Amino acid sequence: MKKTIIVLLALGGMASAASIGYSEMSSTQKEGVVMGLDWNGSDSKGALSGGTVANGTLTYSDAPWANVTTGASFTISFDITDLNVSAWQDVLCLASTVNAHPNSDERKLQLQANNDGMLYMYNTGSTLFNGNGDASATNMELGITTTMVAADIYTFTFVSDVTAKTFTGYVNGNQVGQWTNWTSDGGIGGIQFGQRFGGGRGIGENGAFTIDNVTIWDRALDSAAVKAITTTAVPEPTAATLSLLALAGLAARRRRK
Repeated sequence: MKKTIIVLLALGGMASAASIGYSEMSSTQKEGVVMGLDWNGSDSKGALSGGTVANGTLTYSDAPWANVTTGASFTISFDITDLNVSAWQDVLCLASTVNAHPNSDERKLQLQANNDGMLYMYNTGSTLFNGNGDASATNMELGITTTMVAADIYTFTFVSDVTAKTFTGYVNGNQVGQWTNWTSDGGIGGIQFGQRFGGGRGIGENGAFTIDNVTIWDRALDSAAVKAITTTAVPEPTAATLSLLALAGLAARRRRK
């Protein structure tokens, strides 16, 4: 009977997740942090220009940005919810240099929504970040839709590891995509939420979202470290799950009789 209950609870719905935030990290987890923005705590570093702070999170109706410097290996993690964007609008832009024209051959990685509402990470050109211009590093679908992020909190983590020659995407601590033969010769020079550096495809006019716990490391976190900064909340049972549990209970009683 115990096994039955466990299975039924698993069917009740996926657990939501969020990162623990910079202020809750151990000293080891904070090693290499070049930006840690946790609006629920006072132990923070770094700053974003633009946006408004409300209720411990940062809600965007414009396109806040920051200059930040990392090496070719880096990790960025952040929480997003209340997502309201149209197709091809940029949720996040990572750039090696900032304030370039959006259509120039600039080093940029962009988290976008496509026509199907799927979120993906896009490498904007053959020489962007990936020094050898490997064709595998062009489009990474994350298996998450804008509708899902509109209704719940999701933690996105991206890791550039030039030693392992990989660029890996994680959602809620789980790997969802990876580029191989990643030979980046540049790290992050700036980040911008809700628009790409230089303008274009911004959400400020007709979209918004809420983010929190933006953290950037000047090193590549491994999968265990990515999992460790992500917390998972146990979901409340859905009505369907409660019904299944009731039926399972009746069946168990009948077997005992």
